[in-house]
Amino acid sequence: MLLKRKENRLPRSTSQTSIDTNDAADEGESSEGTIALMPEIKGKIDRIIRLHHFQYHSRLFWPAIIRETFGPDVDYNDPKYSTARTKITENMRTYKSRMLRAMESHVTTVLTANPNLKTASKGEVKQHFINIFNPENFYEVWYYMVNIIDVEKSTELGQYYMRGMYVNIALACVPVVKMVMSGGLGVADLRAKAQEVSSLFVLCLSLR
Repeated sequence: MLLKRKENRLPRSTSQTSIDTNDAADEGESSEGTIALMPEIKGKIDRIIRLHHFQYHSRLFWPAIIRETFGPDVDYNDPKYSTARTKITENMRTYKSRMLRAMESHVTTVLTANPNLKTASKGEVKQHFINIFNPENFYEVWYYMVNIIDVEKSTELGQYYMRGMYVNIALACVPVVKMVMSGGLGVADLRAKAQEVSSLFVLCLSLR
């Protein structure tokens, strides 16, 4: 296992509470023939969603999450799993949006604290982000992986993946953040660029 998973528990924080925006709907899902997400199922599927989303940053693998949660022989197209499908897509959309906002804020903080990076070469900026990669910075961006994986105890290849994701998305944000800071671009441009790069980076890793 490349990524060292922590014990089966989720963070109890204000961000965790706000992440599961469809929990109330889950609780009230009592229509006949629909699988209700009981607390034990919610805990299990939440953890699986977070791991899948971090590894692939895509909602395309929701059938695998359904099967990993309810069993390998389930028909994931069965309408009774609609509550779970909704939870998967909504949670992943939230994770991606907030992750990009967190990276935007992180890169802005780094550039503000190190103004020389604004005129440094791409290689120098890349090296800086490699140098400052650590669990604290990782969890600042991938907030939803707190208490899910252990950065320091992951294998060398697992840390390489995490560091590569962190550095490459940060690098994609740097030129756009600089323009946002100077008033040349809006935040929407920044997030669109970062989202594009995060998707391409995961695709490239899957093709290796």
